[in-house]
Amino acid sequence: QAEPVRHARLVIHRLHLDDVEMPVRLATLVVVDRGAATVDWEVVAEGLADFTGELGRIRVEMLCITGANESGQLLLGELCGEAIVVRFVGATVVLRGDGPLHGLSDAVLEG
Repeated sequence: QAEPVRHARLVIHRLHLDDVEMPVRLATLVVVDRGAATVDWEVVAEGLADFTGELGRIRVEMLCITGANESGQLLLGELCGEAIVVRFVGATVVLRGDGPLHGLSDAVLEG
């Protein structure tokens, strides 16, 4: 029997690409864990200005909303990894994970 697929969709609060902050209007991280040694992950970010990078490999650092405590205060977690810029149009960029996603906890994965 195959292991269940676990996943998460997180809102990105702050995004850095190669150590440069990309101010975002809206950015999300989708993670899929199929039980393998690594997870598949993708970022879709709409910035406040046109994306000026290039296609290729880039270091991604994110501060994501990972949940809320009993008082309703948001919980934040830092995640980072290497990704590939797969496409961009105007202010929107899509990044596909190219290796491990450091900082990911099992607590945020559903499934």
